[in-house]
Amino acid sequence: MDIKKLQIIAICKKLNLDFKDFGLLNFGAHNINYYFNTKQGKFVLRIENNAQSKNLKKEYTYLKKTDGKLGPRVFLFDNTNKIIPRDYLIEEFITGVHPNNRISDDVLKKFGRWFKDLHKNKTDKHLFLDKNKKFDLNLFFNEKYYNSYLKYNSILDLNTKKILEKLNSDCLKLMNLNKKYFLKIKNLSLNHSDPSPSNCFIKDNGELILIDWEFVKYDLPEFDLIFFIWSYELSDKQKKIFLKSYGYSNTKFAKKKYKLIRILMYFSFLNWLFERLDLSIKGKLKAKKGVYCSSKKEIEEKLNSYIKNITKLLNKARLISF
Repeated sequence: MDIKKLQIIAICKKLNLDFKDFGLLNFGAHNINYYFNTKQGKFVLRIENNAQSKNLKKEYTYLKKTDGKLGPRVFLFDNTNKIIPRDYLIEEFITGVHPNNRISDDVLKKFGRWFKDLHKNKTDKHLFLDKNKKFDLNLFFNEKYYNSYLKYNSILDLNTKKILEKLNSDCLKLMNLNKKYFLKIKNLSLNHSDPSPSNCFIKDNGELILIDWEFVKYDLPEFDLIFFIWSYELSDKQKKIFLKSYGYSNTKFAKKKYKLIRILMYFSFLNWLFERLDLSIKGKLKAKKGVYCSSKKEIEEKLNSYIKNITKLLNKARLISF
């Protein structure tokens, strides 16, 4: 959607700011972001554009509580549809750089410590404990992935469905044989859930900060760590540096647990693609240049890529004596 100057001016009036100019920052898969300059500083207008779920209010609520300690400061959330016919928030404009895929060892160590601090925020109020307060791995798998698969499997072609049915069965067998690696889990940690390079910042003052907190949730801390390693395509050496600075255990037990959780995470990646494929088939998702997985072809290609990765991970796991 296109934003007009008068709409930005109206937002500035709500915040007692003196408008100067504005422009487009980027189109994301779930949000449209504009910047606007005022005499009091530079701000970001973040507009919800998510056909899959409404997350902006949750993002605002979390960022308001943190008050700039882990993410950008926020100043306004508006869902009245009076100025803009969608939910939007206003947050501070972060200046700095995105560490690229040639991320230095020193920055990796900083990010390891940063995630350690984030994951210290924990809760035992979650769905994945059984009546004996033991971590229920089957329930976790169902909630994180399998229920979504059952909801959307009718849109998959027969070959994809056949492959996934086999992978689903293999994964459950593997996890049930290795429940001992999950028995001590009681708490889930606060996760950013999308620590990709475009969301990681080194501020001008050297501090680390993450933006785009729309998927913030309590989850297994490994989900953040694995996503970060995966999205930055870290080498084995870099991975060791990152996990060591985080304080992740280097025992055989911890390594095997990590590998099992990595398999679960790849399954969870499929949920988002199922939803987007369904929206694309129904004509509710418009293909847009530069927007990740907005075309049916790209979604199907990414789905097949993840299935291949899951197959490789499960095959490797069969060779490991758990």
